[in-house]
Amino acid sequence: MERKKNTLIIGANGGIGRAILKELYENGGHKIIGTSTNSQALAELKSEFSEIETLEFDHVARNEKDFVTKVCEIFGQNGGIDSIIMASGITSDCLCMRLEDSLWDKTIDVNLSSCFRLIKCAYRKMNPGGAIVVLSSVIARMGNIGQVAYAASKGGLEGMVRTLAREFAGKNITVNAVAPGWVETKMTETFDKEAFSKMVPLGRFAKPEEIAFSVEFLVSEKARYITGHTLEINGGMWMI
Repeated sequence: MERKKNTLIIGANGGIGRAILKELYENGGHKIIGTSTNSQALAELKSEFSEIETLEFDHVARNEKDFVTKVCEIFGQNGGIDSIIMASGITSDCLCMRLEDSLWDKTIDVNLSSCFRLIKCAYRKMNPGGAIVVLSSVIARMGNIGQVAYAASKGGLEGMVRTLAREFAGKNITVNAVAPGWVETKMTETFDKEAFSKMVPLGRFAKPEEIAFSVEFLVSEKARYITGHTLEINGGMWMI
């Protein structure tokens, strides 16, 4: 019997992160550690998905080395990380001229810098043939008024993905990004869905599960020849 892949999901309690966790959990081929900054959210995840493990992760504490050590201890004798999925992120929506430096710094740190630090610490613990997937956004390509920090952080992620794909290829580790458009999550609850849907050729928001299906594919054996790629899942909002 083939062993389960050791899969780490950062931000497993968010709308998209939870959908990814659910998809991989039901797939049955993954031993999953899900993270959140919220202990109550982790307890709820553990209650719903009894076979997963959970860990609290603080994106700005700079404790990635200790965190990765704990991750490998949980994976135990079948240690080593096969897949890392970075599904966390924040926004600090504000026009550039009104955006405080502290909000810019926090957005870049949570969305981009902590991702870099975690991958850097985890790389030596990853098994050859592993996969890394980070969640970007359509905003990284098209920009959006009032989201300068968010757009910069996600654009930075995509540049990082392409570089790491080249650097990690020698260990046969693939590195890719998924860039959703509007998705039905808490982040978009305040959106005027009718108005925003008019921006989408397919005329609707994505469901979180539709993003999860693509992430599942990118960490599977079927995607072993895809690396350095950003998969756009935006209903036609941005076409390249």
